[in-house]
Amino acid sequence: YRALPIFFGRRPRGGGPAPPKPHPAASPPMETAPPPPPRLMEEYVDLMDVAVGMIASLGQEGLLSEEQEVALVRMALDKDPGILVLAKHYHDDAKKFHAYSSSLLAATR
Repeated sequence: YRALPIFFGRRPRGGGPAPPKPHPAASPPMETAPPPPPRLMEEYVDLMDVAVGMIASLGQEGLLSEEQEVALVRMALDKDPGILVLAKHYHDDAKKFHAYSSSLLAATR
């Protein structure tokens, strides 16, 4: 009994086995994404600052538990899109920011 080669796709001319595909580890390393442009990075930092400031205020007012405050600050510093969007659009309404950020936090658990 002799094993027959299995071909995927077209059989190479000449009837021989297909050339081996390179091992994934042998491929060149993937390039990392370039850092965001400075303007975009400044916007991230500004939104992170607004979010952390609002979260700190809510914590000082006793509206957040220590655990909630830590989790929301971590989300802000990790550039979580949800918390940054809330900071952008509700920076002037702490009550709504609190309600929406609390529901966002509950959804991530």
